Amino acid sequence: GVRLRIKQFDSPDDKGFVARMEWDDGTLFRNVKPNCLSADASLAEYDQYGVDIQVAATVPVMFNYRLRPVVGEEWAQFLNDDLAQTARRHPQRLVGLG
Repeated sequence: GVRLRIKQFDSPDDKGFVARMEWDDGTLFRNVKPNCLSADASLAEYDQYGVDIQVAATVPVMFNYRLRPVVGEEWAQFLNDDLAQTARRHPQRLVGLG
């Protein structure tokens, strides 16, 4: 299966990143800010900028087109399920586009 670890930092770095996402072998996938890990952080940003409702979607880099099809299908299902669950928790604020 797909294995991606998220390593939280003790405090945000100088660019506001709070975690590192990496593959099992320790290779960096991407550094992330709070709005990538928390719907509440995203909703706070929406409030700050006057956004009432947002269409949320997985960022393309997360699709991992390099994966073998069977693993890619598992990964896509995980991403879509998580997005749907998050949108269900905030139906007045988020619309999931999977």
